[in-house]
Amino acid sequence: MLDADQRTALCAWIGRTLEAGTVALDDARPLTGGSIQENWMLSCRVDGAPRGFVLRKDAAATIASSRSRAEEFRILRAAFAAGVRVPEPVGFCADPGVVGAPFALMGLVTGIGLGPRVVKDTSLGGDRAALAERLWRELARTHGILRAGSPGAPAGGVRPVALPSPARGSGMADPGRRSRA
Repeated sequence: MLDADQRTALCAWIGRTLEAGTVALDDARPLTGGSIQENWMLSCRVDGAPRGFVLRKDAAATIASSRSRAEEFRILRAAFAAGVRVPEPVGFCADPGVVGAPFALMGLVTGIGLGPRVVKDTSLGGDRAALAERLWRELARTHGILRAGSPGAPAGGVRPVALPSPARGSGMADPGRRSRA
């Protein structure tokens, strides 16, 4: 839980990061489902307008092979810049004095993110063929992300990707259609 000093420090950090005049934290509550990192949903008012965020920081127990919050934030920022449907990367704070540990802040995206539930509940994600196509497009966009310093990578490690049409009409074989040969 965030104490009063942490809430004040967090509001000040968000205000500096967003270059906002005022930030008020109306609610901060833990999100369930994460096993290693702590995820908090923040309901704020930024210059009077409501705004939701997710704060992601390491929990007390960590796994050595996990990416740091700083590296995770850089990946999120690169994916966002490449047009992948990910939450808006808002900022990264290395100062553990703000909320007790370094953290990444991203825009809140409402919805259901639990894969098994999305797959089983056809009211989530709509038509399964259309959902598969949307997922294919998002996966294809990730291939436009180049690690900074790799050959052909521009500053920031991202290059835009032109996506072909789905398999139909793109010159690619349609995996759902059997050959009549």
